[in-house]
Amino acid sequence: MKSLKYFFLIAYSFSFSTTFAQADTSTFQGFWSSREIVTENKGCLGESAKQDASKRTFPGNRSWYIRGDSIYEFEYPCEFLYSFKFHITRDSLYENGNKTKWVCTKLNDNHLAVIDIGNSCHSRIEYFTRDSLSISQISLLLQNTVDLNCLTGTLKVEDDLKCPVKMPLLINIKTKEETKRLYYDSTVVLLIDHKKRDFHVKRVEWNNFDGDYAKAFNEHFQRKATIVIYPAEWWRGSYFEVKYEKE
Repeated sequence: MKSLKYFFLIAYSFSFSTTFAQADTSTFQGFWSSREIVTENKGCLGESAKQDASKRTFPGNRSWYIRGDSIYEFEYPCEFLYSFKFHITRDSLYENGNKTKWVCTKLNDNHLAVIDIGNSCHSRIEYFTRDSLSISQISLLLQNTVDLNCLTGTLKVEDDLKCPVKMPLLINIKTKEETKRLYYDSTVVLLIDHKKRDFHVKRVEWNNFDGDYAKAFNEHFQRKATIVIYPAEWWRGSYFEVKYEKE
């Protein structure tokens, strides 16, 4: 009887490990783009939170390339962000590691739902759809991290600009040297009061969501580069920053 118990134990362990090893990842493979994020405050943080409980919808802003047991994340077509390993359990996808805070479930052949877990007071579901991204553009981003062509062109200053110096209305980024200096050295040179002045680049963004959800959804892949800059050491006055957006 004892040997029989061992036999069943070994058989069960072998069956479990075989099932895990043969978990089907093929249905997740390929390109996916986030289209919609739905958040909801369930109102369990007190009476005021209950009164403010609401559901909100935002456009998605990232793309996944799933290959093998890895996910590569992009702000397509401009920048490669990072990659991570995953595993499949009971037909759902999880990031490897003990600190995963979400689960990815396949709704059908063309739709995924990424659901935050572990927070009973706030829910967040991000919906992905299968996409047909350019493999050559993906390869470029994996090799170079960023496509500097996304920065080339004319950037226009924000409409409600208020700052202590007269900023140029437009910045023209024409050459590869200018885009490299802007992105890698975080520096741009502008003409201020007929003098060339250095500005530091605080951040570069690829999103163009200004509250118009329908517009952002329809223009998901028409990303416009946005840069936020502030004056370098030549400026002795109070700190200020200015935002420019690609036309």
